[in-house]
Amino acid sequence: MKQTMRFSRKINEVSDSFDVSVPYIIDKDNQKRFGNKTQDLDYVTGKKELFDTNRKKYIDRRQCTSFVTEDNNMYIGQIKEGLNILVSDVPNSTFTDDDKRILNIIEKGKGHRILIVTFSAHIAIEHVDYLQITVEILNPTTPNSTAMPKGHILFFETFIGEPDIADAEIVFGNGIYVSTAKHIIQFKSSDVGKTCYMRGSYENKHHERGPVSIIISKVIA
Repeated sequence: MKQTMRFSRKINEVSDSFDVSVPYIIDKDNQKRFGNKTQDLDYVTGKKELFDTNRKKYIDRRQCTSFVTEDNNMYIGQIKEGLNILVSDVPNSTFTDDDKRILNIIEKGKGHRILIVTFSAHIAIEHVDYLQITVEILNPTTPNSTAMPKGHILFFETFIGEPDIADAEIVFGNGIYVSTAKHIIQFKSSDVGKTCYMRGSYENKHHERGPVSIIISKVIA
């Protein structure tokens, strides 16, 4: 059976749990047993660093803006998804009782394999702020819901360059996992005036990806 991690629904509790679970799962000695992919480990540690930096603002009432709150929720979702990818890739027999207790691992039911979706996400620009673009991600099969297709997250890619680049000539390389209906892209001051190109594709727990969405673009303000 595959397994997953159980997380608290309380923001403070799940935030504190990351301080235990992330260092534990990336520990070199533990990785000799778990054998996770480097790219998956790097994704989680990278998101944890961003989360820790943002969390300092989140817990400070003077700095906790709506954007900080959105980022906090976004990073929590991304870290949870990343941790579950790591845990699901390890054979259940590898985990000791201590592993399961520390990582709060539970076994999933046998069920059926979640097949990759055959449709692409609808990605639209919600609003543009200084050095930020907020995009909305919708499942076209459930337009009245903000939920991702069951068992999927979005692999979201961006490219920053000159305007009016042909789709076939865009070299996407900045890919991240997004699990929320809204995503904020942040830029550097040196990016102002350039164009940000965006696309995404749904990905299931087995790292299979569905069709790529239509490429959208916006000038960075």
